Amino acid sequence: MSSSIALFFHAGTRFEQPHNYGISHLIERLAFKSTATRTAAQVTHVLEDLGANVSISSTRELMTYNADILRVHVPTVMEVMADAIKNPQFTDEEIAEQLVRRRRYVDQVDMLMSCI
Repeated sequence: MSSSIALFFHAGTRFEQPHNYGISHLIERLAFKSTATRTAAQVTHVLEDLGANVSISSTRELMTYNADILRVHVPTVMEVMADAIKNPQFTDEEIAEQLVRRRRYVDQVDMLMSCI
């Protein structure tokens, strides 16, 4: 039997202020990376070994953490999700990687828009 877990937080873009615009998107990109107790590789390894399909999404009103897993693995996946939510460790390297990816995305959009 499989299970789906969804954790909802009132933490969407609506709650951002001028000094932290874009933070919801950055948190979305850094979810399930390093925590205070696990490296990003350890988080990935645990979730992949269990066959978990995890994701995070953000909207104007909410951030949602999702996991689809076999029911027998619910306790372990819940523990990893709780660690990722309560103890994120946004490393300089992970932040820099996401900023590079965002810059590439913006550059691609600019290029496409110039062709219109």
